[in-house]
Amino acid sequence: MFGRSAQPTVHLLIGNVGPGVGFQRDAIAAALAPLGCSQVHVPELPDREAAYVFATFQSGQQATAALNALHERPCDRLGGRTLTAKFAKLKAKANVRSVAFKSTSCWRFSKSWFARLAQDCAATDGMYREGSCHC
Repeated sequence: MFGRSAQPTVHLLIGNVGPGVGFQRDAIAAALAPLGCSQVHVPELPDREAAYVFATFQSGQQATAALNALHERPCDRLGGRTLTAKFAKLKAKANVRSVAFKSTSCWRFSKSWFARLAQDCAATDGMYREGSCHC
């Protein structure tokens, strides 16, 4: 489960970018990689393409620096779009294949991504390494 977090985490919710506004995951990942982004998750919505992504960074410091560099600023690497960025927290159950933002909507991620997440959580007694997953 992704949700907003007031506390810094390694996860960001980045808005105004995604397939819904003409940017595919690979292009977004390439644009965010210089900021330390290690993975980009594009939610699959039932009725439209997402205009936001969840990005995971290698450290909390890199996520904080990325948030400061991206929030309400134009991003040259993404066509000059002005993005929004917020910290996100990740909560998941090991045998669940979908994650949800704090709302009534639910979005699916790839089974392989969730399998890796479940392994990470199991390896750390249910706590994701950055302390944001409570399996």
